[in-house]
Amino acid sequence: MNELSDGGDYIAAALSLFHANSAGATCAALAREHNMAAYKVRHLVRIARKLHSETLELCQRNQRLSYGHARVLASIDMPQQVDAARTTVAKHWSVRQLERYTRNEPESSDSSYYERLSESLSEQMGRPLAITPDKATPTAGSINIRYFDLDDFDTICSRIGVDLSEC
Repeated sequence: MNELSDGGDYIAAALSLFHANSAGATCAALAREHNMAAYKVRHLVRIARKLHSETLELCQRNQRLSYGHARVLASIDMPQQVDAARTTVAKHWSVRQLERYTRNEPESSDSSYYERLSESLSEQMGRPLAITPDKATPTAGSINIRYFDLDDFDTICSRIGVDLSEC
């Protein structure tokens, strides 16, 4: 349980630690038992305690909602959590975008442009894709393409013209 991954595994860990903590185990003792930093145990217990049951279920079922997303969602009042989680999934928000949403900060026009571009390329590629502009160099950035298994990785490489036989 010492590694937090996306895909809902962190929710199972959070619920397990929450139940142990509710039964009287301290976060420090749980941290030692599971070979985790105490602050991670506290964060996971807080996630299990603060998230609405529907938000917990969304986090378990949807890989778009990472541990970082769950931490932000846990800081929102329960009535707004489910809507924020659903919006995050629908709009493919990063943790930072969700944080801006919770602070009611307007999105910059550049970020909207890159979000629309990411969505368009995701649809064309048939898989999740994110474009992140470099803050220090406005003409640079990165493209992150998610793959789900090695066959999917090979397909992506083929589509962008990479010959894996030379690797």
